[in-house]
Amino acid sequence: MSASKTTKPIKPAGYLIALFIVGMLCGAGVAMLEAVTGTGWLSSRTGLIAIFVVAAILVVSAFWLGARWMKSIDEAAQEAHKWSWYWGGSVGLAAGMVLIFVGSLPMGASLQVASWFDGRTDPAAYMATGAVGIVGLMMIGYLLAWALWWFQRR
Repeated sequence: MSASKTTKPIKPAGYLIALFIVGMLCGAGVAMLEAVTGTGWLSSRTGLIAIFVVAAILVVSAFWLGARWMKSIDEAAQEAHKWSWYWGGSVGLAAGMVLIFVGSLPMGASLQVASWFDGRTDPAAYMATGAVGIVGLMMIGYLLAWALWWFQRR
């Protein structure tokens, strides 16, 4: 039998702090590039590539830290998070789908939805607004399901 690789437990705050530090370093890197190269580079193709790289670093870091954190918690906590994400996230997604269906009806054309990106009214801004809204609903569902899971077992 091979020895399973154990992950040294770190308190949950440690993982959040680590992700915060990665985010701060990425943000500082973008700010430094802006200061060195001059203003306006973020609107160029180079800026788009730089933001893509920074976002990829943040996503990979979040997945890596999340996987390490999940391995470090006990089985009951793991099950609570899996159950909460499945059921709470599914209910949140279903609620978002109801809003999408209502918005796609002919009478939904009169709805005025503000983009979360100041002054932008292009389709990409509205798509990103909807995606953030759906993920937000899924997170609310997850948090409510997680609280319900632990409340039922106390």
